[in-house]
Amino acid sequence: MIGIDTSAIIDLFKGRKEVKEALLRAGGPYASTQVNYAELMFGLNPEHPKSKLEEEYYDEFFSSISLLRLTESTTKRAAKIHWELKTAGKMVEPFDCLTAGILIENGVTSIMTKNIKHFERMKDLKVISY
Repeated sequence: MIGIDTSAIIDLFKGRKEVKEALLRAGGPYASTQVNYAELMFGLNPEHPKSKLEEEYYDEFFSSISLLRLTESTTKRAAKIHWELKTAGKMVEPFDCLTAGILIENGVTSIMTKNIKHFERMKDLKVISY
């Protein structure tokens, strides 16, 4: 299973063919997380007319793949990742640690992202870029 990060989902919405081609090359099945969904929703400005179109796209996208949930065990894994990186002086965003924790706890070992810098620091995830 391939995890799809927020950056790749945004690029899919924008119609970027390089991410579509990379996903096809990587094969499926695909998954993402509740955290990625939250990041996308936080980025939508409810006052902007384009936001409704984006929200509809994201809702349809997330209904077409496996949506992995935030649980006690995924949160503990994310916290462990956070502290390992912090101790090594390689801090990353909390949302990225949560995404990684959810994916890894669910047996997902690869993530499609443009955010290589953050996710390559996480030893249990292989980064697939585009």
